[in-house]
Amino acid sequence: MFDEAPSAAADSRPASERPSASLLVRCWLEPRERTGEPPILRGYVKNLKTGEETYIADLDAVGAQIRRNLDAAATSHVDASPRTDRASGDHRHGDSLHR
Repeated sequence: MFDEAPSAAADSRPASERPSASLLVRCWLEPRERTGEPPILRGYVKNLKTGEETYIADLDAVGAQIRRNLDAAATSHVDASPRTDRASGDHRHGDSLHR
């Protein structure tokens, strides 16, 4: 379902500084209309920060949605990373200014 994760040595940042996502994964089994057929897996993955919900119908979709959320977190983490204005020494996080 997932590619092998890189080792912790590949990213020297503390875990608290690495991109992450808080997700709720809810799954259930729905019975089929025909007797004797196995139930169908249903569920959703909810991003607790954005409120976005993605409905899924198989375990591979759960993994794919988790990966998309982590990729989005990594992209937004890069966009929000601190930048220093060399002339003034001010630090910026996204559009916010921190002195």
